[in-house]
Amino acid sequence: MRRASLALLGLALLLGCSAASAQKLAQDVANATAVAAEQAVAAATAVASQAAATHATLEEQAAAYHAAKISAARDIHAAKVSAAREVHEAVQNATEALVSKTMAKHSRMLGETGAAAAAAVAVDTPVALPTECLSVAEVATKADDFSTLLAAAQAAGLAPALSDRSLQATVFAPTDKAFKDILKALGVTAAELLSKPDLLAAILKYHVVPGAPILSNTMQDDDKLPTLLAADLEAASMGGFVFGKKKDDAEDGVLVLDVKNVYSTKKINPGPRTGRQITVVGSLTEAAVLVADVQAGCPAVVHVIDTVLLPDIIKEPTLWETLATIWATGGAVAEEKAAPSLLV
Repeated sequence: MRRASLALLGLALLLGCSAASAQKLAQDVANATAVAAEQAVAAATAVASQAAATHATLEEQAAAYHAAKISAARDIHAAKVSAAREVHEAVQNATEALVSKTMAKHSRMLGETGAAAAAAVAVDTPVALPTECLSVAEVATKADDFSTLLAAAQAAGLAPALSDRSLQATVFAPTDKAFKDILKALGVTAAELLSKPDLLAAILKYHVVPGAPILSNTMQDDDKLPTLLAADLEAASMGGFVFGKKKDDAEDGVLVLDVKNVYSTKKINPGPRTGRQITVVGSLTEAAVLVADVQAGCPAVVHVIDTVLLPDIIKEPTLWETLATIWATGGAVAEEKAAPSLLV
């Protein structure tokens, strides 16, 4: 700036201007340059301010878009959760209504004890411990649908065991209709069957699993349950054969469970089923569990079944007669001899 002023001053002197005039000219030029510089700085500051404002606006717009996107996602998630809850509540209400209907039917069938057991099956949890545990015979008497079972136990000499409240066992109890159906299938009368206490004892023992009670919610598919008959049959076996049959093919007194999960509300014989469908498979017959866990929490638990379970010895009269000899003699095995078959 100083050089420019000196140059202008020198030029002015050459042109014949006075020193004062030349100095004033230089000052005017300096002032004009300063103003131009200030204007340039002001313009640059304005541009920078505008850019900052634009950047801030863009940031605000981006933040608003992000907030709107998050809010929309939350609204969608809340709507999905609400819809899922409504569906779950509708399914739960329908299930509770169906369970109530099933419990009412079982209550009419077995009275208060059966109703408690049906509730245990429906919710798949054991009922509360009863104030007084009944014997198996007392439960059957109270239910009023097991007169044939009680008569058979009496004829077979097993009534005292079933009347013992301390008995620890799982009992599969056939209804009167189950006995009626099996008698018809065998072509014999109740009196004829009751006249054969040894055979009755073998059949009834095939329905009793000794030991801690087995509740329905612990039963698994293909579970094998050794019955009271199993020990008797093991004592009656001789070498690798049982009365002409290979030991692996002979009756072993073991029941097998067939457990299925049922979700359909369609009627399945003998009535509507929900939850788990349990079938007890014997050697000659199989039975569906109609009502499970009667007296859950007591030393003995009863499962009501729709068919009498028949062991394979019913086709082997010499076997069940030998069993009778074992029971009578305390373990001695008599010679094989022919016995009349119920199937004739």
